[in-house]
Amino acid sequence: MQEDTNISPTVTTNSSESQTNARSYHLRHIYDGVAFTELNLRVCLSGPPEDRWGYTHWLGRAGCRFVDDPLEADFVIFTGGADVAPHLYDEKPIAETHADPERDKADLELYDLCRTHGIPMVGICRGSQFLWTRMGGKLFQHVDNHNDGEHEIFVFGENKKYRASSVHHQMARPEALPGFKLLANSCTSKFRKTGSWESTGPSSDFEIWTFPDECILGIQGHPEYPGFPNYSELCIRLIDEWIYDNPKTIYKGGKLRITSIINK
Repeated sequence: MQEDTNISPTVTTNSSESQTNARSYHLRHIYDGVAFTELNLRVCLSGPPEDRWGYTHWLGRAGCRFVDDPLEADFVIFTGGADVAPHLYDEKPIAETHADPERDKADLELYDLCRTHGIPMVGICRGSQFLWTRMGGKLFQHVDNHNDGEHEIFVFGENKKYRASSVHHQMARPEALPGFKLLANSCTSKFRKTGSWESTGPSSDFEIWTFPDECILGIQGHPEYPGFPNYSELCIRLIDEWIYDNPKTIYKGGKLRITSIINK
């Protein structure tokens, strides 16, 4: 995040550091014995209530507040839910794909709003798949070994494995898209299916990725699910690094925004 004198009103500090930083210091919450960084940001969630379950507990541990209006948020989270409609990435559906047209419509409208107003975006599970398609990527419409509750992922920046939740059967198809950076993967799937072909054998399954210049972060596993405190804490740090501390973001008018868009 670049410096600016318009500080988020969610933060109360009495230090001189508040002139340049929306958080005067990092507080920490303890969750299942794991220390959580204090984000202290406002977040708006997409999706129906059943797909927002768990976020209050997870992000609340990081000091976040929830707002209904995305224009009042520091970032927007596209939550989990139904499969992303294949026509959004120019494919025909297969038998295993079950999309929700109303959800797709709502997320498309929210995505366009975020792009117009320079609001950073995070995708979780379906949300990460949806954002991947908006950046020009395609999806595997069906993979094996990912809808059984959990598996290990490998985080490149830390050279470390984490146990992550896993309750999906679709995911990003590995592609070297412009501006993309892969943060974590797994080699979990052995079978993958698209609208026109199938593949078997080992593969790099994209678990966490970012488009830094677009301030977009995709997280495949559910960090809001209980039982994965280290993974949940990792995802908070990644939001801190790739959304808040991203040099492409700035506080303007008391809200975190993407510099290149608000300066047009």
